[in-house]
Formats: sequence, structure tokens, C-alpha cells
Amino acid sequence: MPRFLFWNVEGKELHHLVAQLAEEHAVDLIVLSECKTPVTTMLMQLNAAHVRYEFCPGLCDGVTFFGAFQASFLTPVSESARVSIRRLRLPARNEILVAAAHLPSRLHFSSDSMVFECANLAKMIKDQEEES
Repeated sequence: MPRFLFWNVEGKELHHLVAQLAEEHAVDLIVLSECKTPVTTMLMQLNAAHVRYEFCPGLCDGVTFFGAFQASFLTPVSESARVSIRRLRLPARNEILVAAAHLPSRLHFSSDSMVFECANLAKMIKDQEEES
């Protein structure tokens, strides 16, 4: 089973800590929200010890993906500004549906708005699961 790391870095320069965690725990897929660090800087830090990670591009601005595999193995199937749902197809492994979201802050959204966002996310995931 692949190992995942999700972290809301809150726009902070934490690329060295992300790389340290990824290395220590042999992470296969890194998903960062609110990542302001340029992709090239993050890749240089992630691959400082040995080249392992690739940037996995998508259309979602809310989350950024880095994989310890070819980027083509992680394909976006449904994306919005805050949500990215992707299929992870690694050789000799079962396909996995990966969903990552950067939901709105509770400081700026009402409880009703949050319920709506979560219901919408659940529907997006269900729709993709049914397409499998």
C-alpha cells in the first residue's frame, strides 16, 4: 500500500520539513495545501538525497501533488479550485482513487456553507467511484 503525506503548510516555507518527513517515512505521494513554495524549490529539496519525486500537475489551485513515481501514473479525473480527485495507477498494484481537498476556513464560512462544501465533495467522490 502506498504511503501518503497530506499537509496544509499554510503558505509557510516548510519544504525542508516536508522533505525530511517524506524521507523518514518513505512517502509515495505528497499532497500539500496552501503551498506557496515554487515547484522547482520543492523538487530540489525532495530530491536532495536522491532523485525520487516528480511534480504531478493538475488544475486545482488548492492542492499540490508530488509522487515517488512517474507523474503519468496519477491522472486527474475531477478537479475544482479546492478539490482534486485523481486515479493512481501504479504497476502491479490495484488502482486507487485519491481525493484531496482544501476546504474553506471555518473562520470565514458558516456551518451551513461548510455542510454544503462537504456534501459537494462527497458527491464528487461518489461520482468518480461509480465510474470505476
